[in-house]
Amino acid sequence: MSTPNSDRVRGELLRQWRLAQELEPGALARRVNLSAAQIQQLESGGSSLFYSEAIKYNAARKVAAALGGDPDSVIRSMAGDEGGQSIEQMSLQVLDDLIQLSEQRKKAQQESSSNGWHFFRLLMWLTFLASLAWGAFWLTQHTDLAKRWLSLLKTQLAAVTAGPASAAVVAEASAPPAASPEASAPADSASLAIASLAGAMAASSSPASTSPLSATQVALSSPEALCQSTEQGTLLTSKIPSKAGDMVYIVPLKAGSVCAKDGTGKSTVLTLQAKEGRSVYGPPPWRLYFEHADQAQVYFQGERLRWPELPTRAIVLREVKPQ
Repeated sequence: MSTPNSDRVRGELLRQWRLAQELEPGALARRVNLSAAQIQQLESGGSSLFYSEAIKYNAARKVAAALGGDPDSVIRSMAGDEGGQSIEQMSLQVLDDLIQLSEQRKKAQQESSSNGWHFFRLLMWLTFLASLAWGAFWLTQHTDLAKRWLSLLKTQLAAVTAGPASAAVVAEASAPPAASPEASAPADSASLAIASLAGAMAASSSPASTSPLSATQVALSSPEALCQSTEQGTLLTSKIPSKAGDMVYIVPLKAGSVCAKDGTGKSTVLTLQAKEGRSVYGPPPWRLYFEHADQAQVYFQGERLRWPELPTRAIVLREVKPQ
C-alpha cells in the first residue's frame, strides 16, 4: 500500500523518458538490475516492492541516470525533509565517504612505497645475474664434475617419473664406480644430494600428500556453487522487529556473488556490484552465503542488522515475531 511519501517519485517523468527511448520495462529493468515490476511501480506509484522509501528513491535516481535524465529531478522536495535525505541515505553517504577516504590513503601508501619496491626488484635482478655469472664461471672450472652431476640428476628425475619404488632401484643401478678416493668424494656427495631431492619430489607427487580442496574453496569455485556451501554460518536476529521476515535486502560492500536460500530451500544467486542492493523474497529462516568475507549491509524485519565482528562468509537470519 502506498503512502504519501511514495508520491515524491515523479513516475510520469520516468515513463516519458523511457518511452522516448522506446524501451520496454523489462529491457530497462535488466539495464539497472531491477525487476520489471519495480520499474512499473516507480512509474505508477506504490512501495510494496521496495524495502524502504529511501531505497525506492535511490532506485528512481538510478533509473533516471540510466535514461540520461537528472537524478535529482525525479524526487519531489518536501518541507521539513531535512534536505531531502533520510537517515538511511545519510548513513550510506557517510559510509561512501569513509570508503573513499580509505582508498585514497591506500593509494598514497602505494605511491610512497613504489620507489622502494623498484629498488628491491633491481637488487634482486642484479643478485640473480651475479649468481648466473658465478655458476657459468664454476662450470668452466669443473666441466667433468658438472657433467657427471647432470647425468646423475637426469637419471634420478627419470626414476621419479616412473614411481617412488623404482627411484631407489635406478639410483643404485646408475651409481658410478669409485675410481679413487679423490674422485669418489665429490661424486658421493652429489649422489646423496640428488637422491634427497628425488625422494622429496617423489613424496610430493604421491597421492597421499595431495591435499583436497576444502569445502569453502569448492563452494567458491562458481557463483552457483555458493549455495552448496556447508558452513553453519553466524546467527543474526532483529532486535526491534517491525516487519515480517519474508524479505531480505542485501547491499555488499565489495563486488561479487551472494546466494540467498529461504526456508523452503529455494536458492537465489545474485551477482552484485559494490554497494548495489537487491531484495529477495521468501519464507524464513534465511541462509546467506557471500563470495567475500568483507562486511555487507543486511536489512531484515525492518532494520539493518549488526554484522559479526569476526570475518564470515555465511550468516543465518531467524525471524523474531514483532511485539
